[in-house]
Amino acid sequence: MAVAGPGMFVVKDTLTASEFKYTRAGSFDVNSEGYLQNKSGKFLMGYPATADGSPGAIAAANAQPVNVTQIILSAKPTSNIRMSVNLPADVAAAADATSIDGLSQAPAGTTDPDDGADVVLSERDIGLGDHYAATITSGGTTRTYEALAQAGATIDAVGQQLSELIAADFEGATYTSASNRIFVPGIDGANLNVSANRGFRTPLTVFDSLGNAHQLDAVWSKVNAAGKWSLSFDSPHLDGIASARSISGNGPIDVEFSPSGALTADSPSSATLSITWEPSVSNAGTSSVAIDFGNATSYADRYEVATINQNGAGVGRVAGVQVDDDGAIGLNFTNGQRKTIAYVALATFANVDGLAPEAGNNFRESVASGNPTFTAANSGGAGSIAGQSLEASTVDIAAELSDMIITQNAYAANVKTITTADEMLKLLDRMKQ
Repeated sequence: MAVAGPGMFVVKDTLTASEFKYTRAGSFDVNSEGYLQNKSGKFLMGYPATADGSPGAIAAANAQPVNVTQIILSAKPTSNIRMSVNLPADVAAAADATSIDGLSQAPAGTTDPDDGADVVLSERDIGLGDHYAATITSGGTTRTYEALAQAGATIDAVGQQLSELIAADFEGATYTSASNRIFVPGIDGANLNVSANRGFRTPLTVFDSLGNAHQLDAVWSKVNAAGKWSLSFDSPHLDGIASARSISGNGPIDVEFSPSGALTADSPSSATLSITWEPSVSNAGTSSVAIDFGNATSYADRYEVATINQNGAGVGRVAGVQVDDDGAIGLNFTNGQRKTIAYVALATFANVDGLAPEAGNNFRESVASGNPTFTAANSGGAGSIAGQSLEASTVDIAAELSDMIITQNAYAANVKTITTADEMLKLLDRMKQ
């Protein structure tokens, strides 16, 4: 690297030396212990970065030898997810959600000897967001009753919820848990139907603080109203194992689309989940994940996932070291992440020509140079850092050429003087003869 300005790199002879030295030579290599050393064995000094990657205190007391092997692995927990999906606006297309996961439709109602109709719900495990809809036709009017499963729901909870909704219009409607039977009095079996679906599931990936990748499903369930859907977030799984001890903020969230196909102004467009991981699966800390679904649409087309972006990353190893123009020394990892570990320490002098030279293009302060002012790149007039560059020379070429011409002219004039004097002596010698 090189300094584009009057600043000088701050170095030390040894890791524990108390005296600082200064140089313009920016050819530093990583030694066997991970420290940056130049060709003369001097250690590069830097200001350690804070946790968020910003510079620490810019002062001589904070300048330390830079070690680029202090971190060999890195992971970044997911904190933001953005997804864009299209949910079918067409009623028939939206109904396709009933078979998106191959879930069979529950049987139609049958006429009951007690002057009514009943339907038996299939015994099965209920998942978050599973959607049951009972359709009843009576007196020329068709009514739909919907139950949306919450986390930990059972088939009995869904059946009970449906029967209570139906009972508001058909007094005496009941649910019997022993047989998973919903009974509706006063109607014919042909007029009762219950459908079941799991909605559309959008798989999302959440990385915890240790770099584990967990699958989190966004579950879209159609409700019986134009442009309205219900959004829930299923419990995360790691390798097929439920990995969350608790998750808050997971819905259901009522989402509404306008006739233009975009979310209405009053519809929620984001959610924030707080996930506490199951210790037997991951020792990672609690994750807070903000999910943005503001670009979701509902057009007369099939369900489709357009984009999913998240800012987390699994475990990565150091792949290289990079120095930026602001002097930030960063580690690049194989997972695409970058972590700033330090900032190059620079120093300026009132009289840089007064520095005392040492071997290997190094200098130390002197009375003539004045005391150093410790600073950083792009600060205090020190200049910027040019990464992956070396300073070809610290000499002002124009000034040196001017000095050379003046010296050459002086030399030529002196030669002329000597030649003239010599000729005069020879002339005097001939006159004597």
